[in-house]
Amino acid sequence: MGYVVALRYKAKAGAYVGVITWTQFTSSEAFDKWFSSQDEHEIVERGITEARALELADSTPTKCLLMAAVEDHCNKQTGEPYPDRLMAEIRHILSEAQKREAA
Repeated sequence: MGYVVALRYKAKAGAYVGVITWTQFTSSEAFDKWFSSQDEHEIVERGITEARALELADSTPTKCLLMAAVEDHCNKQTGEPYPDRLMAEIRHILSEAQKREAA
């Protein structure tokens, strides 16, 4: 098992702002080297288990996930949405949010 880190996108990341993600590095030193060369993320927690990282990612606010979905499912050149893919992703995000609220 590597060195697991949960990260949150900052405003510089555009539509992804507030989305919590996680990744794994070979060591804390490898993470520190990578982290010092980027400016789109802030550290949520570091040196954690995958289970904790998933828990943190699941705590991303629904509105942040929706904004990221719009970014992901639009044509990068025209800005036009891909309606079927976008609606499928929105339905998935809202379904998962309902499950979290019901738990």
